[in-house]
Amino acid sequence: MTTHHFETLRGAVLAASRAGTWAQAVQEWQIISVEEEPLHNGICVCGKTELFYLYKIHNQVTQQDLFLIGSKCVNLFEVEELDLSVTVLHKLLKLRSAFASHQDVELTSEFFSRAVLADLWQNDAFPPTNTIAATATTITSSCLTCSISNTSSPQERDVRSGF
Repeated sequence: MTTHHFETLRGAVLAASRAGTWAQAVQEWQIISVEEEPLHNGICVCGKTELFYLYKIHNQVTQQDLFLIGSKCVNLFEVEELDLSVTVLHKLLKLRSAFASHQDVELTSEFFSRAVLADLWQNDAFPPTNTIAATATTITSSCLTCSISNTSSPQERDVRSGF
């Protein structure tokens, strides 16, 4: 990245931030989306062209957004939370691509990490547990234990029931 590109990025970020320095301003931002541009037609706010990953970032203090931001510019923020977001979003893009191409997806590190699962959970990707079905399973399990316990001696029943 040239000095010109960085200075342009720095100016755009500072203009949309409350903080007066780069080090403080980058702490105000979070990534809210990423898109792939297969034709590499994206242009970053810094002026860099031919982008493949197009990020949209949001300032939590001023409520302003910046779009398009390229990968190299996002990396210049050097904020751990943004780096984690980049990793999660890239895995989610890979997962979406696998589903779109009807590829088999297994619960492995190829597509998932703890951070990806946490993100999916926070964004309600998992349907709520059916409490009636869960209760029925518990009752069935308890009844099965009861019927097994009733066929054994009184001493065995006490051990199994925890009394």
